[in-house]
Amino acid sequence: MTPAEDLIDKLKMHNKKPKYNRGWAGMVLPFGTRNPERYTFGDDFSEIIGIIVRLSLGLKAKVDNVAETFLAQILENVTIDDGITASEIATLFSIETGADKIPALLKYIPTDKFGFEEKQILGMTQAAAYIVNYASLESDTVWREFVDHEESKDIYTSIILENLPVLQSAKQDKDFITIDDDNLRKYMIQDLHVLLQNKAFFLQHIQTFFGFYYFLSLIRQTMLISQVADKEIPLYFAYDKEKVSASRMAVAKGYNLLNNETKKLLVSLNLLDYLNVLAGNNDATTYKSLSELISLNSDDLLLNLKQFNFAYAKATDRTENTPGALNEEIQKLRTWLNEDIDQATQTRFRKPFDEIERLGFVKKRGRIGRTLNLKQEMILVLTAAIVGSVPEKRLLVSKLFDEFAKRGINMDKQTRDHIVALYDEVNILEKLSDSGDAQYVKSIL
Repeated sequence: MTPAEDLIDKLKMHNKKPKYNRGWAGMVLPFGTRNPERYTFGDDFSEIIGIIVRLSLGLKAKVDNVAETFLAQILENVTIDDGITASEIATLFSIETGADKIPALLKYIPTDKFGFEEKQILGMTQAAAYIVNYASLESDTVWREFVDHEESKDIYTSIILENLPVLQSAKQDKDFITIDDDNLRKYMIQDLHVLLQNKAFFLQHIQTFFGFYYFLSLIRQTMLISQVADKEIPLYFAYDKEKVSASRMAVAKGYNLLNNETKKLLVSLNLLDYLNVLAGNNDATTYKSLSELISLNSDDLLLNLKQFNFAYAKATDRTENTPGALNEEIQKLRTWLNEDIDQATQTRFRKPFDEIERLGFVKKRGRIGRTLNLKQEMILVLTAAIVGSVPEKRLLVSKLFDEFAKRGINMDKQTRDHIVALYDEVNILEKLSDSGDAQYVKSIL
């Protein structure tokens, strides 16, 4: 079977209109086209932290509330004075409140705690699995040591750890593919390892860290899925508390650029999956980005794409199909897919980018529309990770902003000035000259 015949078979396109299937090598994004299964987000990212931890440890994603089992174990194994009631013991040894101090309790955060329906939990699990794959948490010994090997330094911790129920192991159902994104992944893992060295700070901000990097990775993957050139397009953010005019970079080259890409995301992703099948890339290890496929300029890919486009034109009753070069054949198929895939389906697929606004990463700013948004906590958490990674435990302001840019967070001068003012306000700005050239940001950790 040729690659073109393989793709025709996968789309069930034997002289009839295709089924727009995808994801044979794995999922690139944790998105779907069915509303009930979409992760709609709560007020923060805390509802999937437990799932992230469980999946990274090879445990079953869904866990019911184990509080009753845990309490029964304590009452059975620990000698307790007669004057102390079971409800007082339950409050004292609460898994929910203990997770703020003991990382080993994170995996016990129940799936049903936040009131999500069963189908929504599927979407939450996919988002968590995406993060686990993106940051390679399953194989990260530093992370696994943090969330699974707690030292019993006091009687309270010992009682908790010795009476926790055993959770069920499980294999992941969905495999995810990360498209050529080593830079952002590298910085995410680096920042994670720095923050893990300060347990209290990390546990306080764990949902912000994972939530923001989830958003940054979705931005990066979205741009890589559709862009034809191997060159990163800088996107600009604005500070949450600043006023923004229509002429600012965050308006012209921020959310609006991303939003345009998300509108065609389903078509771009289907196209990329089809091209990888036609190139013979049938698993996650060989899967390539669009820019990589174009740069290879493969004669085999062009031949297979022409064969597929001929069959597609016939199946969809198109009469015009003049053969062209690789870029022309790709653009032709993209146009056809955009015309043929239901627009309502395309809108539902990119809906998570609207939903994520609840987490504060996107902000509506009146008549000028939306901007990519930096809230104070996000700034300080990333600042803590970046500055905490250098031996001197302080960093020039200009160097710090360079580090933000490496993570895909670009800012114009006005936004930078507001963030420097924030550093001054929280007392981590160190001024060594009146000119402003020698300003350092001190470590928060």
